[in-house]
Amino acid sequence: MEDLKKELQQYMERNTCTLEDCAKKLNLDISILQGVIDGTAKLTSDEITKISESMRVKKGGKRLVKILDLLFRFGATIMGLVVLLLCINGYSELHTLIALLSIGVVCSAFTMLPKIDK
Repeated sequence: MEDLKKELQQYMERNTCTLEDCAKKLNLDISILQGVIDGTAKLTSDEITKISESMRVKKGGKRLVKILDLLFRFGATIMGLVVLLLCINGYSELHTLIALLSIGVVCSAFTMLPKIDK
């Protein structure tokens, strides 16, 4: 139970959230989390595992969003550079240039979407 308490405190510090915010994010009752912090909660091993896993899933979700954001930014940059180089070298196939620019714009648009915390 002490490990869960430490994990919960670290989760709250990482996400800069109060106990109430943490309970909402993890879809748990605040009294359960308060009991974990106080050391008064009587949880089964399954409940401990569920709470612990839900904290890890939320953490991993943010990492995935950051990785996808980085990939889309990289794709947009590459598409822009390819179009620029093709134009500099006198390549004038209009359909190809428009397609490449469109891919770059779509990638850029994905990086501007609001990040979802849930």
